[in-house]
Formats: sequence, C-alpha cells, structure tokens
Amino acid sequence: MTDSEKPRPGHWRRTLVVFLALVVVTGLALAFGLRAVAGTESVAAASAEAEAEATITFNHRRHLAADIPCLFCHPGAINGQVASIPSLQKCVGCHQNIEVARESGQVTVNTVLQMWDEGRPLEWPSIVDLPDFVYFNHRPHLAAGKNCEYCHGDVSQMTMAHEAFRINMGFCLENCHRHQDPVKRERLMDCATCHM
Repeated sequence: MTDSEKPRPGHWRRTLVVFLALVVVTGLALAFGLRAVAGTESVAAASAEAEAEATITFNHRRHLAADIPCLFCHPGAINGQVASIPSLQKCVGCHQNIEVARESGQVTVNTVLQMWDEGRPLEWPSIVDLPDFVYFNHRPHLAAGKNCEYCHGDVSQMTMAHEAFRINMGFCLENCHRHQDPVKRERLMDCATCHM
C-alpha cells in the first residue's frame, strides 16, 4: 500500500460529518416540501378547518364593514412579533352594548356573552404558524406601508380568517424583499434579518 492509497487521518470523521449534513439538509428539504404541498389546499378547506378549531365563528367581513380597524382587535401588530388576537373581554366590552343586525350573528354574540358569564375560554385557531427559527415583526412592515391585506389577503371579504397566501420564506422574498431598492434589498436578503 503506497502513501497515496492510505486513508488520511480524520478522513472517516469528515466523511461522517458530510453524511450527517446531507441527511439534515435532505430532511429539512423534505419537511419544507411537505409543508409547501400541504399549503396548497383550497381556501375553502382551510376556512372550514379554521372554523372547526374555533370556539365561535368570527365574521371579519361584518366587523370591517362596521369600520372597526384591524389594529383595534390586533394591537400587537403595531410593535410586536405577533399581531395578537382579541381576548374574550375585548369582545364582551363591545357586544354587551351592541346588537347585531342578523339573527345568526346575535346567536354567536349570545354564545360569547354566555362564555364570559361562565368563565369559559375563547379559543382561536392558529392561522399563520412561523417556525421557531424565524424572526418576524409586524412593525417594520407597517412602517413600510404594507397593510394587512398585502400579506393576509382581503380579510374584509372573509368570514373566518384563513391563510390567503402561503406565508413562507419564498412568499416574503418574491413578493417584497427582492424588489426593494439596492440598499434595502441587501439588508432584506441577508439571512440574519429574519433568521436568528
């Protein structure tokens, strides 16, 4: 056996590290690929799933038609990572004094009031679930003039909110980050901007 044919020191360790890295990358690719496939379900199916998970059926269309701004119920969007969802107390604060026009809507309001009286929690379905390794803050997006519908679709035409767009890295890059002026684009395309 010549010197060139002998295994180099550490060769097996490097091979093992490369192999493990390939396994991890392949696993992540498959996981994100499956999430992307799962995200192609129809809007109607996503809406039905959200309604099934919710304690009540909330009608965004009616609330926005009544000129209630998004930030009234989702104040966390002003300066937080999560837009926040309204508490039962906030719902009751309005609806113990406001009657709704439709009987079906009043049935829902009565359910909310009964839940409050009985001390039962109000559960909302999760619409957008970002991975733990993604950092997101609504504030710079609002400061840049991106209204809620830019990423969440026309919620004014939805009853229960549902994911109108598949919000993921590709969505953010293709719909916004890549199309900024060069100075902003360099910062927005830096991995550390969104990944900690």
